[in-house]
Amino acid sequence: MNNLKEMLELLRNYGDCQITHTISVNKEQIITVCYNKADGFFQVTHIPTLLTKEYLDMESVITAIDRVLNNNFEPSR
Repeated sequence: MNNLKEMLELLRNYGDCQITHTISVNKEQIITVCYNKADGFFQVTHIPTLLTKEYLDMESVITAIDRVLNNNFEPSR
């Protein structure tokens, strides 16, 4: 969880750059995460379904990623 939080802080701290992190499971790309500095939110995309959600805080992003990685294929509920 600390690595995920560090990754999200990196995205937010370098919001002037276009950085997208891709999370894979068994070599299959599952999620992309990026930060939109202009609007102040994290964007999480579930690659297999192309479902995209925006989150204002890191804890919500971490929860969404955890849900997806635990086979709940919707980034939020």
